[in-house]
Amino acid sequence: MLGILLCLVLPLALSSVPQRESAQAAPPSTLYAALPMRNLPGDLEAVESILSATRQALEARGASFVPADELEEVLRARRIRYTDSVSVEAAAAIGSGTGAKFIILGTLLAFERGPVPRVSVTLRILDARTGERTQSCVVSLRGDDFAGLLGLGAITDADELILEVRERVLDMFTLDGAPRPGYFPNSPERHSVPASSLSRFVRAGFDPRTIEKLAVLPLSNRTSRQSVGLIFSELLAHECFRSATVQVVEQSELRAAMVRQRVRSVEELNLKLLAQIGQDLGTRYFALGSIDTYTEEAFIQEDRFPEIEAFVRIIDVQEGEMVAAAGIHRTGFDYERLLGLGDVRDPVALTVRVAGEILAAIGI
Repeated sequence: MLGILLCLVLPLALSSVPQRESAQAAPPSTLYAALPMRNLPGDLEAVESILSATRQALEARGASFVPADELEEVLRARRIRYTDSVSVEAAAAIGSGTGAKFIILGTLLAFERGPVPRVSVTLRILDARTGERTQSCVVSLRGDDFAGLLGLGAITDADELILEVRERVLDMFTLDGAPRPGYFPNSPERHSVPASSLSRFVRAGFDPRTIEKLAVLPLSNRTSRQSVGLIFSELLAHECFRSATVQVVEQSELRAAMVRQRVRSVEELNLKLLAQIGQDLGTRYFALGSIDTYTEEAFIQEDRFPEIEAFVRIIDVQEGEMVAAAGIHRTGFDYERLLGLGDVRDPVALTVRVAGEILAAIGI
């Protein structure tokens, strides 16, 4: 009789005890607000393809995105007009209005179809709480980058090249779709620069490694190519961030500070205004300079390579003086090694290298 009672009561008693889950609960999804990209070549289809391919891949890893109509409503309500860069205040507004933890934004720098397609894009991830950059990448590919022996393997379809871009962008993220901290994908190794192509100055007693925060102004463009100064400034900011020692002031934060100081254009800036803007931003250091040469196909040794000449100087606006500077002239042929390997055919890829080498020459 006792055995019968135990058989009846024991299962009921056990059913009232909470059962331990057989598997751990899935981690919460990382929620992103993906802002419209700045589109320098004006190809709407290319921008949509890049964002769509990246979003689908991240969703497959477990990430999620704020719906486009919900994000647009927040941007409109908060009067956020610029989406290539957002201020700390705007980032916080997007985060609180959508629940997003991170903001994805960037620029399509170049896009070409044809037998040798080309895609160049920058993407950044901002922390919605602080507005600070947490990840950054530059991807610049040409179809002939994939050519092997006898030219086989080259990509001739722009849509296929976009998928290759997506794979490199995904290197910024972990396998569960979150930003990967402390990792800088697709970044070329910084080379030592021949003295013949370099001019360098660092004020005696000044250590550039003490620069904790830097505002990058748009570089003056002395070439006939549009947007070159803007592109170089963005790539220079990326390379500063990559140094892991410098916090870069986002362009929208710089714009907001200029508005607060009633500055309407970069041409109006002087040392007094820069000092006031620097105090507003919490930095005493500004980077500015010029692009003197930018050629996509310079004829060198019976072949064609990109060519760039740039000069950057670092200003301490509290002291009102230049503390460091470097200028470099480079061509894609400069990187050629044995059997023609290593040369740089893409102008944006060359620009990334030059930006990094200028910072290395300065000491950042």
